[in-house]
Amino acid sequence: MSRITRTVAGLAAVAVLTATAGLAPTAFAEGSANRPDAVAAKTCAQAKSAATHAATKAKKTKKRVATAKKKLAKAKRKHRGVAKARKHLKAAKKAHNKAVNGRRTADAQVRKSCTSGTSTPSANQRVAAFGSLLGLLAAGDNDGGLPDLNAAQLKTLLNGLFPGATDALDPSQLSALLGAFGDADGLELGDLTSLLNGLPGASALNPSQLLGLLDGDGLSAGQITALSGVLTGLLNSLGGGGFSSPSDLVNLFTGLLGGLDASSIDPTDALGGLLGLLTAASNGGQVPSMNLGQFTDLLDTLFQSASSLLSSGQLSGLLSAFTSARSFDASDVENLVESLGGLSSLDPSTLTSMLGGGSLSAAQLSALTSTLTGVLSGLAGQSFSAPADPLSLVNSLLDLLGLLLGPILGPILGGLL
Repeated sequence: MSRITRTVAGLAAVAVLTATAGLAPTAFAEGSANRPDAVAAKTCAQAKSAATHAATKAKKTKKRVATAKKKLAKAKRKHRGVAKARKHLKAAKKAHNKAVNGRRTADAQVRKSCTSGTSTPSANQRVAAFGSLLGLLAAGDNDGGLPDLNAAQLKTLLNGLFPGATDALDPSQLSALLGAFGDADGLELGDLTSLLNGLPGASALNPSQLLGLLDGDGLSAGQITALSGVLTGLLNSLGGGGFSSPSDLVNLFTGLLGGLDASSIDPTDALGGLLGLLTAASNGGQVPSMNLGQFTDLLDTLFQSASSLLSSGQLSGLLSAFTSARSFDASDVENLVESLGGLSSLDPSTLTSMLGGGSLSAAQLSALTSTLTGVLSGLAGQSFSAPADPLSLVNSLLDLLGLLLGPILGPILGGLL
């Protein structure tokens, strides 16, 4: 009996060993195969966590820079503590630049750790590239300095370049885009090269020439065309398609940005004066007399529901400035051109001639309209798109109101004046 027991026990042990020997390699192989994936997933998760932390830190330091700027402005007004405020601002900027570089390094690590072997640019990379390229373009239009735009102003800029763009992007994309725009002045060659890597059409861009915008340098015609194509492609990939490249990227951008940055002139005076000039251009050189209701109709015809965003005092001020445009002389128009960067491509005498029936080229009209759009958006605190055919809109409204000089008489008188 004991022999049988030992035999059965031996056979059972052999069976167990045999089964174990057969199963163990399979289990080990599966574990070995899964381990790299598990490590990669852990590495990717760690990289994302580090990127989130770095982004939060960059946001905090950016707020400190904004606070330091306000304190410096206050110190200048009071003529007290200016040196100390400048020192704090310098320190805040230094900390922010360091945080921005840390965020870029963390973002690059995410792209490296989470791509799973693919070279297709991620949505985050495309948003960052889009915002950075817009920021570089803005710096080039501002003598190398990056303008400090808020979210509403950036939306205006986007909608001016690509009508309906902000409706196609979600809030997180817009927020990331604004962040990339604001950090563009800290880009280095390696950063920009990495951002452009793999983007359709980006091989035609010269990163060194793009960074030259930060020094106030310009772009060649070929680079402008390539940049326009890359920006349009990025927006289409992020927003679902349907967007076309701006016909005159640089002039349109200049007009919009110049209107948004109208800090040296009262925006109400600027907007009213520009509306007066635009109306004169569609009315044989004449700025018609309007009451407040008629003027409100004019504003809303060009920019839907714009009057609802302005106070009665602002509307009255706009009407007053609009009416004053009838008596503009060369010095008044020159002040507008000097104060609004978007009009820098226009000669003051060209605008003044509109009050005598002179006409504008398509590019000049685009500069005037986009600048007007920027000023309105800044005043109303909401993004507006530049009207596609402003002269026809104004002409039709004046005809409806019985204020039109006349489709035939106007051009004839305009040519004689």
